[in-house]
Amino acid sequence: MSKFNDIYTKRIISNTNENISILASGSGEILVNTQPVSALGIATKTYVDTVASLPVISVSAATTSSYNAPTNGTLISCRYSTIGPQTIILPLISSVVIGKIYHIVDTFGNAQVYNITITTSGSDTINNAASVLLNGNYQSFSIYADSVNKWFIF
Repeated sequence: MSKFNDIYTKRIISNTNENISILASGSGEILVNTQPVSALGIATKTYVDTVASLPVISVSAATTSSYNAPTNGTLISCRYSTIGPQTIILPLISSVVIGKIYHIVDTFGNAQVYNITITTSGSDTINNAASVLLNGNYQSFSIYADSVNKWFIF
């Protein structure tokens, strides 16, 4: 990968004179540049596509016995399990975007002794339950929100 004027380039097909490159700029613009690849019979074309929203992983450190998951968070690092049990409270699905994903992790590896409970808000459910339990050391799981009132573990 090389950097040229804040554009990162990755060559995916290459020989001495011909290549296909994917370029991504800091503004989210993705460029696919094809130079003639005679062996494959590909003509010269340039395609431009703008990505509306690239996924960003933000880490939230849950350091209290009861922690409200932020609506803009992605990864929740549970760091209370060396002190006592912990409860992570998910926001209402109606307050997050459809498809919202959380990754919840027992970072300190003590959930077998001090369980971590993940609960929902309002009438929301996680796989049709009001809560789920992390009770294995270093255990983690990922959930996503549907458009109504259900979280699903995947």
